[in-house]
Amino acid sequence: MIENEKYCSLLIEAPAADFLHGALDLYEEDVGWKQPVRFLPVQQRALGSCQAWHPGLYRQMGRTSAGICLEFETDSHEVALELRVEPLWGGIKALVASAAMGNENYDGVSCEVDGRWLLPSWGKPRIPTAEELSSSEDSADEKATKRQLRLDPGRLVSFVLSDSATAAAAGLRALPGLGKTHHVRLWLPCLYAVEIRRLFGDGTYLKAVDKRPVLLVMGDAATQGLAAGDPARTWAARLARTNAWDLLNQGIVGQVFQPGMAASLCEAKLSLAGIVVSFGESLRHEPCQEREVARNVRSFLAEIARVWPHTPCWVLTPFWHDEESSPTHPRSCFGSLSFMLEANVAAHDQMRLVDGCELMEGRLRALGGNSGLPGDAAHKSIARRLEAIFQTY
Repeated sequence: MIENEKYCSLLIEAPAADFLHGALDLYEEDVGWKQPVRFLPVQQRALGSCQAWHPGLYRQMGRTSAGICLEFETDSHEVALELRVEPLWGGIKALVASAAMGNENYDGVSCEVDGRWLLPSWGKPRIPTAEELSSSEDSADEKATKRQLRLDPGRLVSFVLSDSATAAAAGLRALPGLGKTHHVRLWLPCLYAVEIRRLFGDGTYLKAVDKRPVLLVMGDAATQGLAAGDPARTWAARLARTNAWDLLNQGIVGQVFQPGMAASLCEAKLSLAGIVVSFGESLRHEPCQEREVARNVRSFLAEIARVWPHTPCWVLTPFWHDEESSPTHPRSCFGSLSFMLEANVAAHDQMRLVDGCELMEGRLRALGGNSGLPGDAAHKSIARRLEAIFQTY
């Protein structure tokens, strides 16, 4: 109902960026539209540098909104978010398709309300206003990318917060100011770069939630959420929610241990509750030199120990994979990684080594689609078993 133009004048609204958690910066390329990012500028430069194994892929994935959410309290019965989505390109498009297996709402905006999950949604395209149409005509001589932004009115993704399906079906709704107070998280997609503009509600207030201590996760495709399907149900999001922490997800599809990424994050001055490091899967798929990887592992973990010497850090060995359907490259040094991790974790008092294979139960069934990566069931298992390990630190 909130998408009906007849009700627009009755809605409350606020800048969507006011409610962000899990973002380190905001880019504004078009009036009112802001892109939340989870890497500092110095880190983004490193992702595209000569030190990166796949700079083009890393740059694209570094722009995505994994782990970023809007969190607020409201008495609204229904809320809606204005969203613009950057399309996928290249190999990542095929990777997402292999995990999605035809699910049109795969990795859409996900809503968590009062502890309940609502299915992800990509919403509906907005109809451009007269002002927006006029703006696009005026900008006809600008660069194509800018012109494309102005021509894109975005999408409106709405969610009914009430848990009463009967009342919704009957058209019954509380009067403004008399509805139940809802605690809401709108999780942005894991695999897409997005821009947000306004948050709407049909109640009387939208109240931001204070920032909390942060769980920092650094890893590859599984950490970013490639095969999770729902941004709210990744192992990282589940783990942060269980402990009442905010989440900073610095997972990157295809990423490996890249020296400098952890050290440069000290500029953010984060209040960290804990760190989880989960790299290694990407090493399986291509040739790599054991000496180089060992040096990078040592440098990366030493950076973490130097920057956050008193913050507990759990270093995971790679999650289980099906070698038969996804064989390791014959010239990969993947087989030596666990020994490298064991030796380097032992050198730092605040670090603990965790067997990633033991975090997944029902292993073959837990893989997501045709991706060969942990799916929804695996993410649930990983979060639950990691939480038990957290309690023993």
